[in-house]
Amino acid sequence: MNKSELINFLSEKFKHLPSREIEKMFEKIISSFSDSLANGERIEIRNFGSFSIKNREKREARNPKSGAKIFVESKKSIHFRSSKIMKKILNEK
Repeated sequence: MNKSELINFLSEKFKHLPSREIEKMFEKIISSFSDSLANGERIEIRNFGSFSIKNREKREARNPKSGAKIFVESKKSIHFRSSKIMKKILNEK
């Protein structure tokens, strides 16, 4: 499901709200998630999962084409861990 499909789904579910308002709320939620993660905060959504930032250390890697050694700088990445309930739902279907 992509962003437009999600907004259409929410518009169908909440017919009393204009789709423009649903889109604004969705943008605000995503923006607040992005800001929180950028500030190093953890996001937890009950019965769904949690998002956190993981630091990846500087490391040595290889160029797959030439086999030459390259150094990859340290960087941050987003880590998602699903909740036990979400895992159970996924494994039942």
